[in-house]
Amino acid sequence: MNTGLSIVTPATTLPTAGVGVTYSTTIQVAGGVPPYSFSANENQLPPGLVLNANTGVLSGTPSVAGNYTFLVTVFDSRESSIERTFFMTVSESVSAPTILTASPLADATLGVSYSQTFAASGGNPPYQFFLASGQLPPGLTLNSQSGTLSGVPAQTGTFNFVIDVMDSRQRTSNKAFVLRVVEGIAIVTTQLPSGTVGVSYADTLIAVTGGVAPYSFSLGGATLLPPGLTLNPTNGEIGGTPSQAGVFAFQVVVRDSLQRQATRNFSISIGAGLRFRTSSPLPSGQVAESYLQFVEMEGGTAPYQLQVVAGSLPPGLALSESGRLAGTPATAVDATFTIRATDSSTPALNAERQFTLRISAALVISTETLAQQGYACQRRRTA
Repeated sequence: MNTGLSIVTPATTLPTAGVGVTYSTTIQVAGGVPPYSFSANENQLPPGLVLNANTGVLSGTPSVAGNYTFLVTVFDSRESSIERTFFMTVSESVSAPTILTASPLADATLGVSYSQTFAASGGNPPYQFFLASGQLPPGLTLNSQSGTLSGVPAQTGTFNFVIDVMDSRQRTSNKAFVLRVVEGIAIVTTQLPSGTVGVSYADTLIAVTGGVAPYSFSLGGATLLPPGLTLNPTNGEIGGTPSQAGVFAFQVVVRDSLQRQATRNFSISIGAGLRFRTSSPLPSGQVAESYLQFVEMEGGTAPYQLQVVAGSLPPGLALSESGRLAGTPATAVDATFTIRATDSSTPALNAERQFTLRISAALVISTETLAQQGYACQRRRTA
C-alpha cells in the first residue's frame, strides 16, 4: 500500500563513481509517514558501497569498476513501501597517483636524525613508495608503506634520486628529488689573542665550519666583550681599542641560514699599557762618585728592553737593556735624554720618557795654606 509515499531522487541513473574515490549520494523520499527505512540487495550494490537503512545515504569507496543495477525499497512507519530500480556506473580512476612533495627536500645535517614523509594524491590508495633510481644519503632508508625517508645521515654531499609511487591498482608515477646533507655548524676558532689597553686590537675573525651560509654572530647570555671591543654580527670579527685591563670571559653564538646554531666560550686577556714607573728628574749624582739607578717599567709584557734614543747620558754613565743606569760620572753636567722601552709582546709595545739628571762637581777644599802670624808671636812671648 502506498499512501503518498514516493522516491523523489530525480533520476534513476545515479552519479558516476570512481574506483578508489570516496562516494556519497542520498536516495530522497517524500510523502508517507516518517521515519523511513531503506533496503537494497547488497549483492547488487557496487562493491565497497553500502546503503544506510535509516538515512538512505549510499556511500563508501568503490573498489571494482563496472555498470550496476540494483533495487531500492523504502518503507515508512505505517509499512507503506515503494521501490525503484537504480543504475550506476563505477569507472576506473583516470589518472595515476602523483607525488605532491616538493624538491629539493629540506637539508639534512650530518649525524643528526632526519625524517621526511612523501605525500601523494590521485589514483587508488593506499600507496607504496620505492626508490626507482639514484642514491639515498648513506644512513637514510625509505619506508615503502608510509613513504617516510628517515635515519641519521652518515655522509655529507648532494644526493639525487627518483621516487616511485604505486597505488592499489598498480599504477605508478615518479618524481626526482635532491637532498643535501651538510656538516653540523661549528665554531673552529679555539683561542683569541691578548690585547693591551689603549692599543688597537688586531681584528680577529671567529671561524666557522659546516651549516649553510650566511652566518650571523652574537654574544650568548649576559656575557660582554672587553670594554672598547665589539663583535661584528655579519662576519664574526672582533675589533676595537680596549679601554680596561683584565681577563674577560664571554660566549659567542653563531647561527646559519637554517637557524641551526653553535656556541663556544672564549676569554680575552687585556693587559695594561706599557708605562714608566720611574719618574723624572732622576736622583742627582756627583763627579767621581759611583752612581746607580734603575729605570723601572710596568704594564706590557716583561722582559723589557731600554735604550737612549735622544740626548746624551752624562759622561761616564751607561744604560743597560734591563734599565740599569750606572757608572762613575766624569763631568759635572745637567743632562737631558730620552729613553725608549720595548716590551716582549707581539706586536711589541713601546713607551718613551724624557729624563733629566744633574751631575755635580766633586766637593774640594780650596784653602791651600794656613796663616802663620799668630803662632810666631806666641813663640816670641814665650821666649
